[in-house]
Amino acid sequence: MPTVKLNDVEIYYEEHGRGRPMVFLSETACDGEVWKINQVEEFCKDHRVIIHDYRGTGQSSKPSADYTTKIFCEDLVGLVDYLNAEDAIVVGHSMGGRVAQLLALDHPKKVHKLVLASSGAHYPLTKGLPLKICKEIGPKSTLRTIRKKSRTT
Repeated sequence: MPTVKLNDVEIYYEEHGRGRPMVFLSETACDGEVWKINQVEEFCKDHRVIIHDYRGTGQSSKPSADYTTKIFCEDLVGLVDYLNAEDAIVVGHSMGGRVAQLLALDHPKKVHKLVLASSGAHYPLTKGLPLKICKEIGPKSTLRTIRKKSRTT
């Protein structure tokens, strides 16, 4: 059972395949097992797929404390550092997308590409990632889409 002690908890993780790191972040209260249904087998063919259980879920420690997106992100930073998996493709679903956004905003060197699915913004006063950040991380076609949408809303 591969675990690493990060901050004040043991975080369970798995690695599958070889290549550029691809980190999958699950939704609220869901462990990394959810990614084994379809994604791990497919993407480990040409990526180093990394899944983990957030603190409080699955095989990770379950301390009695309030959990926050920021804490999950700090745990993820420690895991990425431990596994030497910087410059990863980071895929976040729902709450995992909010964790991924924090990682991209606070630790941009750890993120090669960011894939968000069914995710809201981490910061409640914004409607998604700030335009300044999108300009830095998004391709020009994405910027055209964002500009077009921002003119119609």
